[in-house]
Amino acid sequence: YSVRINKARNVRFHRLYFALINCAWEYLNEAQSEFFHNNKTVFRKSLEVSAGHCEKVFSFQLKNWVDIPKSISFGKMDEFEFRELYDRVKDVIFNTILRNISVEEFEKNLINF
Repeated sequence: YSVRINKARNVRFHRLYFALINCAWEYLNEAQSEFFHNNKTVFRKSLEVSAGHCEKVFSFQLKNWVDIPKSISFGKMDEFEFRELYDRVKDVIFNTILRNISVEEFEKNLINF
C-alpha cells in the first residue's frame, strides 16, 4: 500500500479566488473581453501567467518558448502556495486592469460574487 497525505486546502478561499477572477472580468470593457476571446478561463490563465504561476514549454508551431499556467488543483498546490498566487493575481489585476478602481470599491463588488 502507498498513501499520500496532503493538508486540505481551504475550499472557501478557493471560491474567493474564482470570485476575484469573476469580479475582475466584470470590470473589463467590450474590447478587453473580446481580446480574451470572451472567455473567463483564458482571462484567468492569462492572469496566472502574468503573476508568474507558469512554466515554459516549447511551441513547435511558434518555434519559440511560451509560458503556460501551472495547475491550481488541490493536489498540485498547498494552502500557502495558493494564498501567494491569490495575492500575486490580485496585484496583476490592480496594476494592469483596474488601475483607476480603488481596492475598497472592488472589494464591495467582490462580495456579490
